[in-house]
Amino acid sequence: MRGFVLAAGLGTRLLPITRHIPKVLVPIMDRVLADYGLSHLQRAGASKIGINVHHFAQQIRDYGNSRNLTVFEEPEILGTGGYLRALGTFLDEDMLVMNGDALFFGDEGFVSRIIDRHSNGHNLITLLVMHRPDFLDATGLDVENSQITGLGSGGFFFTGCQMVSPEIVSLVNDPSIVPVYRELIAAGRLGAEVFHGSWFDCGTRSGLLAAHRQVSGLDSYIYPGAKIEAGAVVKNSVVYPDGIVRAGAILEDCVLFKGEVAGGKRLKGEILA
Repeated sequence: MRGFVLAAGLGTRLLPITRHIPKVLVPIMDRVLADYGLSHLQRAGASKIGINVHHFAQQIRDYGNSRNLTVFEEPEILGTGGYLRALGTFLDEDMLVMNGDALFFGDEGFVSRIIDRHSNGHNLITLLVMHRPDFLDATGLDVENSQITGLGSGGFFFTGCQMVSPEIVSLVNDPSIVPVYRELIAAGRLGAEVFHGSWFDCGTRSGLLAAHRQVSGLDSYIYPGAKIEAGAVVKNSVVYPDGIVRAGAILEDCVLFKGEVAGGKRLKGEILA
């Protein structure tokens, strides 16, 4: 089995942090985001693990080289399907793919289950999904008997983890993987495995805050090196080492990656860098 970490995105939902650092290298406590997905691939016994790079390519290249990953350059972003065509002989076995900004906690057997589901179900792609009854937007998935039966209407959503087989490369004719999903639904070969733990989309402010709460057990996390002056109030926020919150400032539901919040200033629901 192969493994792959998707890391080429621009990280626009985390601006302005991603003007300084690629999304997958944003820290969560003593690790970076990509480490969490990588650890699942390593524990699953992936014989080779790849990572794609585009935005701040050198930073991710250095990360990949330090962890003995096979680095795939994307001078132009190839998309959620297009990157598969660039893998060549690397994709000569089934491959477990992790979005670099998705974190999974609890339900420790999910990786083994999706691997088994993919193999035993004779699927060409198997998605790890979660059920949320109120999730009825355009990205919702219909799931019946461990198969995806429809896109855009169901109460399940895709978590960013999937198994793919080499045969799908010949089906990819578009930067997006969605047309391939539709073709596999028609053929009854798009599988589904349900994740039952805690999942976080750390490509968003709310997801990044929630992941810090999960890992640290604290409502707010102040990194060593950050400066919070007496009289400052920090609620449900994360302050990274280069952040300063002056006396009298109030920070709520915020991520302060770097910079200073002036005394007396009140901020809510912002990303600051």
